[in-house]
Amino acid sequence: MPLSARMAAAYSKQAAAITDSALPADNTPPLTSALQADTNPPLTVRDGRQFLLDHRDLLPAAVESRTDKLAPDAVRTSAVPADPKSLGTPDKPDDPGRRISQADNILTAKDIWFRYEKNAPFVLRGASLTIKKGELHALLGGNGSGKSTMMYILSRSLPALRGKITRPDGQQVAMLSQNPMAVFSQDSVRAELKEFQKRFAYDDDSVTEIMERFSLTHLAQRHPYDLSGGEMQKTALAKALLTRPDLLLLDEPVKGLDPVARREVAEILSELKQSDMTMILVTHDLDFISIVADRCSLLFDGHIEGTAETKEFFAGNAYFTTTAHRLTRGILPDVVTEKQLLSLMGES
Repeated sequence: MPLSARMAAAYSKQAAAITDSALPADNTPPLTSALQADTNPPLTVRDGRQFLLDHRDLLPAAVESRTDKLAPDAVRTSAVPADPKSLGTPDKPDDPGRRISQADNILTAKDIWFRYEKNAPFVLRGASLTIKKGELHALLGGNGSGKSTMMYILSRSLPALRGKITRPDGQQVAMLSQNPMAVFSQDSVRAELKEFQKRFAYDDDSVTEIMERFSLTHLAQRHPYDLSGGEMQKTALAKALLTRPDLLLLDEPVKGLDPVARREVAEILSELKQSDMTMILVTHDLDFISIVADRCSLLFDGHIEGTAETKEFFAGNAYFTTTAHRLTRGILPDVVTEKQLLSLMGES
């Protein structure tokens, strides 16, 4: 169900709790239309924004107290891309439990240039990026902006033509490409997870443990090619984690996955963050990024235009932003994730 419709449905339940006696007579029409949101819900972002504007007077008290602080001219419906250079690099993320040390860098790429052929245009033109230990860093940008190329260079799969990459000696890097099938070469899930056992010195108990952790035990004898998209992604991720990398690179890890599989991958990545795993992630799914990433960088025209903490990145951008922020920009302040929006609408 589109977020606009889910928002309206949650709001209609909240509106149903408002008694007629608590409202002025002239509020009856908007209340009636709010209660009808379940039968005629908004489906698009434009319709969702109009729904919010039409029902601002009936927003829950917690929301009203915040929207009243907005200036009347704060309501804007245009989707003009923000200036990438306006993106800052804050000192601290909002979540105290996810404070990333500014001094503890696990990788620094400076002035990276790359092209695939001698006479071809440069894909990367002076790109610079700093990754901090224990963070999940999202690399965003349009098609052809160089995101995957940057990931291959950071993973040592491609050499930079110019520039410098600084990392700790002996740093182990694992990368999962867009197609998880690319890492499969065995006839069963268990055999896949045991493939690098000798090289990386992990035992059978480690394989059993990670299969249980990722809910793969019942698939132990299944051929990897016979798995669902979400099961393939979890198997490929488990195989990478068994190599105990210091840095994990993920290229489009939720591409083509259904909502249930996306939630499973998000839970796994959140768990890995709590264990201080450092990750760089590329995806076009901005709603997914908003719930898992600590910081985001925008790659544009071959170089990094800006880096910011995730909430600031999306709240300050009109183009590379989430569905929730597109719905609420200028109407409800500081709403970036689906969870934030639905919570404000009264969904528990």
